[in-house]
Amino acid sequence: MNPQTKLRVGVALDKTPSNDVDRTPRLPDQDRTWLAFGVQYKPSKTGILDVGYAHEFIKDATVNNTVAGAGTLNGTFKNQADIFSIQYSHSF
Repeated sequence: MNPQTKLRVGVALDKTPSNDVDRTPRLPDQDRTWLAFGVQYKPSKTGILDVGYAHEFIKDATVNNTVAGAGTLNGTFKNQADIFSIQYSHSF
């Protein structure tokens, strides 16, 4: 925008390390897409203020676990995340 203000936008694709066969309710992870926005403002030569927001769009994670003698757990997890951040840095 100007020498004091920067706008930032980002997109990320994050593949899960888990899979549909071995997924458990302890870690119902699935592939996700991140969308992030931020602004940086320099109020002085020594100060920087950063503000950011990110939303994670996470695919529904299915669980189908059978434990001998305990039964079967079937289900779907609907996950999402919103991340807000504020940071101020000052150089000496």
